[in-house]
Amino acid sequence: MTPRQVRAASRVIAAADAAIVALGVLALLFPGQLIPGYEHYTGYSWPALMHTSPATGHFILAGFCLVGALNVAVGLPLSVIALTAFRARQRWAWWTLLTANAIGLGAPIICDLTTGAIGPLRAARMGPAGGGAAGP
Repeated sequence: MTPRQVRAASRVIAAADAAIVALGVLALLFPGQLIPGYEHYTGYSWPALMHTSPATGHFILAGFCLVGALNVAVGLPLSVIALTAFRARQRWAWWTLLTANAIGLGAPIICDLTTGAIGPLRAARMGPAGGGAAGP
């Protein structure tokens, strides 16, 4: 790859990793946006859960926040690696970005498919063309 291609690739990768960070921040600030996944997966409504077991509901929300924190914790270093070591053509950076981004981008998609979650976070990740706004 030419230096120009490497610079362009590093920007694209850093942008994808910045999206992971942004989704993590959204999950941290608005964990309730992930509730549709709970409702679809369990078949129970969120208000019913909060009425019968509010502690369980708060625990689930804490888990959603944890997922958001992990996205931020992974996305920030990956962005830095993309803009520094990858741009310097260090071989380890390529493998690190490949592996971590495959997991970091693949895991939420698998989670959405498993739980049937359709919310603003999925819409932001998939975009209107990807069916995020109108999914099944």
